[in-house]
Amino acid sequence: MEKGGKCNHDHGGGDEDHVCNHVDSNGVSQSLDELAFERGIWGTVISGNATKVEALLKKDASLTNKQDNSGYYPLHYAVRSIDNTDIVELLLEYGARVNVSTPGGATPLHRASFCGSIKSCKLLTNKKEDCNIEFIDHQDSDGMTALHKAYQRGHKEIVQLLIAKGSNQEIKDKKQKKPIDYQSS
Repeated sequence: MEKGGKCNHDHGGGDEDHVCNHVDSNGVSQSLDELAFERGIWGTVISGNATKVEALLKKDASLTNKQDNSGYYPLHYAVRSIDNTDIVELLLEYGARVNVSTPGGATPLHRASFCGSIKSCKLLTNKKEDCNIEFIDHQDSDGMTALHKAYQRGHKEIVQLLIAKGSNQEIKDKKQKKPIDYQSS
């Protein structure tokens, strides 16, 4: 944009006095939602910065149960990485509920089971006040339980954990498949 508000590109209309109302960009920009995500609890959790997560939680512990614009909670992001168990522990310590779900019905246990984070699965299933059989056998919008997800990805240790916690091995998803039907051969 040139001084005086005139843009430095041709609009093809021959109007030299046209004042452009857009900002020339080099192609790199972020929406306000993206900035809020990145700077908020969710982006901080994804970055794996436990010190910064704890600082945010000390200021406002309610962030542990705050949904982003896609309906995911910080715990959903924390359990995706096997290296984030310290952040999972922090979130739980500050009051994160384990039985929350996304608009698609995925719980943090679904995510941890799918991503292969056995430590996160243990932390989630050991949270006595929230962890019950309804939580363990919760079905997402595809009818899948955490056990389906663990079998689907071949995470045998998680399969064993969920079965030991009482997961129902007979629940069928919307494709009429039991969890074991996803076992890779």
